[in-house]
Amino acid sequence: MLSLRLAGSLVATLACGFGPFLVAPDALAAPAGRNNDHDCDAFEANDDAIQGDLDTIDNVVAGYYTYWVGNSYFGNEQYPDFDPDDMNTILATTSSLSARADNLKKGMQTNGAKLALERLANDSRMVHDTALKVQSGEYRDRQLGFAKDVLGRSENNYHNAHSLACNGDIVDPQH
Repeated sequence: MLSLRLAGSLVATLACGFGPFLVAPDALAAPAGRNNDHDCDAFEANDDAIQGDLDTIDNVVAGYYTYWVGNSYFGNEQYPDFDPDDMNTILATTSSLSARADNLKKGMQTNGAKLALERLANDSRMVHDTALKVQSGEYRDRQLGFAKDVLGRSENNYHNAHSLACNGDIVDPQH
């Protein structure tokens, strides 16, 4: 004996010519192309500045980090101190990046974009705080390299949120 619910579903399927799960209404279909024009435009307007900050941080820290990892591998625990100009560049750039990400997040409509920008801002602040502790001698210099790696993961989240807003898909990891 058919249950009342199953019988009703069968009658509806036969009467409409299709099952409720066979054809999705257009309103439920994934949008083609841009996922969110507003967020895409905001990402596009700020991308060069944000990417410039990320590249600056990466380039300054990467030289030291490569040296640290290589020497650590061979048992040499002597690390060069950060050049004061390099440290000032890191501090200024991380401040700039976190402010840009915070400001951009305020106007976003999608939760994914807001979350990616929040992580980017928070991780930039973490790199900034780590740089201050390295500068004061509280942390060893190579801690900044580890902090930068965390920022690299946030950069991937940022690129994926940007791609989702503009193209409706994600990109391959950048790091």
